[in-house]
Amino acid sequence: MADLVCPPIKKPIVGVFIKPSHLGHFYTHNTNTRLEAIINACRKTQITLYYFSLNDVDLKRKSISGTYYNETTSLWEKGKFPYPHVLYARGGSIKQRQKYDIFHQQLEALGVKRINSGPVFNKWDVLKILGENSTLMPHLPFTIVYATAADLMQMLSKYGEVYLKACRGRKGMQVIRVKKIGTDSFEYRYYRKNKLNKGLINFSDLILLIEKFYYQRPFLIQQAINLPRLHGSIYDMRAEMQRNGEGELEIVEILVRVSQPGLPITIHASSFLFDDFFAKGIVLPREQINTIRNAANVFLNNVYLTIEKAYGPYGEIGIDFAIDQAGHLWFIECNSRSTKVSLFNAAGKEKKERSYLNPFSYAKFLYNQAIKQLDT
Repeated sequence: MADLVCPPIKKPIVGVFIKPSHLGHFYTHNTNTRLEAIINACRKTQITLYYFSLNDVDLKRKSISGTYYNETTSLWEKGKFPYPHVLYARGGSIKQRQKYDIFHQQLEALGVKRINSGPVFNKWDVLKILGENSTLMPHLPFTIVYATAADLMQMLSKYGEVYLKACRGRKGMQVIRVKKIGTDSFEYRYYRKNKLNKGLINFSDLILLIEKFYYQRPFLIQQAINLPRLHGSIYDMRAEMQRNGEGELEIVEILVRVSQPGLPITIHASSFLFDDFFAKGIVLPREQINTIRNAANVFLNNVYLTIEKAYGPYGEIGIDFAIDQAGHLWFIECNSRSTKVSLFNAAGKEKKERSYLNPFSYAKFLYNQAIKQLDT
C-alpha cells in the first residue's frame, strides 16, 4: 500500500474516535445532510479534523491514518496525521484492550484535551450523582439495582409497572417494560432487532426471560413514569446540550419524540421541535409553552452541571426527560455520545450545523486554553 499523503495542517487538530464500521460511511456518501453540517462547521472553525478508529493508530510512530475531507477533490480521503490536540470520542471499539489503553496513556502523556473529560455514562452511577442534589431528587424515578427476583416482585407490587434497564446500554436495546396484570400474570414488552416483542407470562417464566435477556449484565428496576400520550403513543423529550466556543453551556434544541404505537420506548420515534409540538400538536397557549420551556431549561442546566461537578467538563450531553400527565418533570437518562437522530429528523439547517459547530468550537477553546497555560 502506498504511503498516505499528509494534508496541510491547520491547528488545532481534532481527532474524532469512532467504530471502524462507521468509517465506510464517509466513502460511500460524498455528501448528505449530516456530512454537509460537519464540513461547514469545520470550515467555519478553521480546524484540522479527521475521523479514525483504533485500527488507524500507529502506536510506535504516534501517528494516525485519519479520514478527512479534501477541499481540493471534494472527497473524504485517507491521510497521515499526528495525534490530535483534542480528542472527540464518538464511539470506537475497545476489543483491542491493550492497544486502547496504551493509546490513551500516550494521549494523556501528551496533554491531549478531550471534548468530554468524564466517562461514558453508567445509568446507576448517574442516578446516584443526581440524587445527591436535593433540587433534582424529586425528578428522579425510584430505582434499584436488580439482585433477586424478590426485588422485582416488590417493585411491581408497589408501582404496578416498571422499566428494566441495563446499567450500560444505548438506543433502547436493553430495556424491558413489565406490567403486573393479575395475581401471577405479567405483561412484558421490549424492542429488539427492529421488532416489538411482547407477551403475558407467569412470574417464574418472566424471571427466566429477564435473566436470559440481560445474561449476567447488571440492570436497574425503575418505577414507570406516567407518560402523556398523543393518539395512543407515548412521548418524551431529548435536549441536545453543548458547550460553545466560549466554553458556555447551550441548549441547542429540545426535541419531542413520539413513539410508534404500542412501543414501550421512543426509539425510531417521530421527532418534533419543542415549540412546534406544543403549539400545533398538543395546542397549548404560548404563555403555557413558555412556562414549560423555562422550567425545563432550569432543570436541564441543573442536571448538566451536577454531572460535570462529579465527572469534570463535558462538551456535550444529550438528556432524555419527560413531563408526566400531572405536569411534573422527570429525568430519564443522559448520553455523552448522542447520535443527534431526533435533531436531524426535526431541526432546520442552522441547528444541525450548530450541533457540530459547537463541539468543534469548544475543541478550539480547549486548545487555546492549553496554549495560554503553557505561556504563563
